[in-house]
Amino acid sequence: MKKTITYLLFCFHFLVFPQSVFSQPLQFWEKITEPQVNYKLTEENLILLREENFDTKKIDTSFWQYHYPWGRTLTTNKELQCYTDSGNFQFTDNGILKIIARKEFYESTVVDYYRHTTLLGDSLPNFRSFTHTSSMLYSKTKFQYGKFELRCKIPETLGSWLGFWLFGSCAQEIDIVEFWHDKENPQNAVFQPHVTFHYNHECNPQQHKTFGKKPEIPPTDFSADFHTFAVFWNDQVVRWYIDDIVVYEVYRWKTVFGKIPIILSEKVHKRKVLENILFPKNEMALIVNLAVNKTLVNYEEILEIDYIRIYGFQGMK
Repeated sequence: MKKTITYLLFCFHFLVFPQSVFSQPLQFWEKITEPQVNYKLTEENLILLREENFDTKKIDTSFWQYHYPWGRTLTTNKELQCYTDSGNFQFTDNGILKIIARKEFYESTVVDYYRHTTLLGDSLPNFRSFTHTSSMLYSKTKFQYGKFELRCKIPETLGSWLGFWLFGSCAQEIDIVEFWHDKENPQNAVFQPHVTFHYNHECNPQQHKTFGKKPEIPPTDFSADFHTFAVFWNDQVVRWYIDDIVVYEVYRWKTVFGKIPIILSEKVHKRKVLENILFPKNEMALIVNLAVNKTLVNYEEILEIDYIRIYGFQGMK
């Protein structure tokens, strides 16, 4: 009888929940706790906090900055571009913002507040020559929970590395969508989005953990037209969308018996649950960027953005 019940629970698990939840390592469901949940943080209760539709042909620099707070490139990623302050943006008359990655010689400091001669983590001086330029939008406001949506058309060729993501302390990171150059199948890059979550457990870079997948979706050339990419994040689940279709989920809670992922509500509540100790809880900044991790084939690669929408909950950022 016990074997029959276990088998039925196992089958139910596969039928009800996406296969992606099984990519979450079991050893991180190790904390049995009494869950504290805000039942009002549902998608139905979202409110629009901010919309950037770029009709004014201006970027609000009280909200956005054009590079990371710590520098104009990511030396740890061996990126080739320098994020400039404004030269890599263009606006169209119909409210489209273009972020442009260019193959061009450019000299700049990586960290504006360091001396030119200061050696950085890659053992190179702070002031250096770059072979490419690009730009980004990095929010000066941080958010805890909400929904974040981008409608865009990606570059036709990908030597660039497109990212729409949330980033916070301890390298907590939700990659809402990424597209990057595929060395083995470069022609496939525009067809393959990636959705991922990263975290340094206990803020230790040696314990860097990743959940993620390549969404299983119909073959789509994302450079041919505009598409929407979004993530919903509350205190129980992170849920990724492409064109309003759920493509991946990461859960915070599982039942102690059966270890079934669960969303708690006022009607469905458990006194004890297993907690995913890597689940994102900290505030994070919102970022849209076009990095370069391979020498561009063309002079330019262009990311076209129709809008960015930020949803939250009453009384929260």
